[in-house]
Parts: sequence; C-alpha cells; structure tokens
Amino acid sequence: MTAGKRQAQSPAGMRSEVEVLRALKWLFEHHKALDEKMILSEENNQEKILTDRVLDVHHEQENMPSANGKRPSDGSLSHKEDVVKKMELQEIIERQLREQSQMEERLAALSAHVKHLEEDLDTARKDLLKSKDMNRKLERDVRETEDKNRRLQERLELVEKPQQRLRRAETLPEVEAEQAQRVASLSKDQLILNLETLRAEVDQTRLRGAPFHHSRPHLGSAPDLRFPVADRPADSLGNGAVLRCPQKGRLAALHDEPSEARTPLPPSRPWWAPCEAPAPSHRGPEVQTPKEQDWRAHAASQHAGRRGPGL
Repeated sequence: MTAGKRQAQSPAGMRSEVEVLRALKWLFEHHKALDEKMILSEENNQEKILTDRVLDVHHEQENMPSANGKRPSDGSLSHKEDVVKKMELQEIIERQLREQSQMEERLAALSAHVKHLEEDLDTARKDLLKSKDMNRKLERDVRETEDKNRRLQERLELVEKPQQRLRRAETLPEVEAEQAQRVASLSKDQLILNLETLRAEVDQTRLRGAPFHHSRPHLGSAPDLRFPVADRPADSLGNGAVLRCPQKGRLAALHDEPSEARTPLPPSRPWWAPCEAPAPSHRGPEVQTPKEQDWRAHAASQHAGRRGPGL
C-alpha cells in the first residue's frame, strides 16, 4: 500500500490497519520465539543423541566379546565398526545442520518481513498523525467557514430589510389604486342599484297617480308645478337630465293668488304624489339623484304648507 492510498483512507481505516499491523507483529514475534526455542531444542536433542550414540558405541566396543570369548587384541574389527558408526553420525549431523540452516533462513526471512512490517507500522503511525493534523485543520476551516457564512447571512438580512421596505413602498400606490378602484366599482354598483330602485318607484307612482294641475280662473290656465328639466353633459352613469330649480316668479304668483281660485287636489291622491315627468330626451333618461329627490320633496312640502289655509 502506497503513501497516497494511506492518505486517502479515513482515520477509522488507518486505525484498523494499525491494529492489524500490531497483531501481525505480535504473531511474528511469537513465531520467532517459538522457532528459536525449537532450534535450540533440536540442537540440544541432536547433541544429546550424538553423545548417547557415541557412548553406546564405546560401551559396545568395550563389551564386545572375541571369537574365542576374548576381546580382540589388534582392534581391527572395532576400528571398522567405529568408522561406519562415525559415518552414520556424520550423515546425521549434516542432515541436522541442513535443517538448522533452513530454519535459520526461515528465521532471517521472518525477521526481514517483521522489519518490513515495523517500517510499515511506523509509516502508518506517521500517516495517522498527519491525518489527525489534517482533520484538525479541516475542522478549524469548517468552523471558520460557518462563522463567515453566518456573518454574511446576517449582513444579507440587514441589506434585504431596506429593499423589502422599498418594494413595499413601491407596491403601496398600486395597492391603494386597486382598493380605490374596488371602492369606486362598489359605489358605482350601489348608485346604479339606487337609481334603478328610484326609477321603479317613479314608474309605479306614475301608474297610480294622475296629472297634478292648478287652475287659474282669471287667466284660464293652471300653474304647472312640475320641475323643468335641464340638459347637461352625460356623466359616468349616462344620466344627462337633471331637474331645474323652479322659477321664483311662478312660486310668487302662486303664493299671491287667492285661495278660492286654487283648485284643491283630488282626495284620491295625496299631496306628495309626484307629477308626470316630461318625455325623455334623446340624450338619456330622466334620472334624479337622491339629493334632487330630497330637494323636490322639501319644495313640495313648503308649497303644501302655503296652500293649507285655502283647502
């Protein structure tokens, strides 16, 4: 595993790798100790075996009887047997030495491997320390970045508050205009409804009542108390005809006439019944506003009060 791969690993992976390396190191050290003990025990066993065999050979040579029941005097036979046994022992020693050399080679390989693992362990420890340092730096950078973001967010909120106020101030005239338009439309609808109601009442009264005339015996004509209509430009509701105030001279002449010359109103019709309206002109229907209706009713009541003594 290269150093770049180690740096790319996470701290948890590095920690597990260090633990594995520690376990391997302990295992190899244990095997190394066992191998050393085994080699020592084998060497001791070989030395013991050789010693025992040499002693056995000497003992056999000493106790070996001759052909006639005596020990040979020249010792030629014992020499040959000693040579054979020495050769066998030499072969055994060589075999043991070969095995020992093999064990030493294995031990050297294991030692080299353990040394390599120790180097890897040291490298892993260094990488772990570097990773910890990098993690601390990254955590510090993250905290600083969060603080900067929080400060920027606060500044942005402070900047957005005046902008929101400006946007509200810009949209305020539109909202007011919309509200005024709604109020105007509602007022217009209400006014149209009132005019239609008044027109219906006028039509019903016109159907029920008769023309209101006053006779003048000395002139042969009756005064016309109907209010004249004055034409004016059509307003937003299309109403161009309004009632013109009655002339002062006619009211004065009517007031100066004797009460005997006035013809009383028929009992079947009340005095406040409206008179016939003139024919509508081409400019639009005759429509009276509530103010004009009130003014007309007030004038009629005053006229009725003046002609009360003659009834």
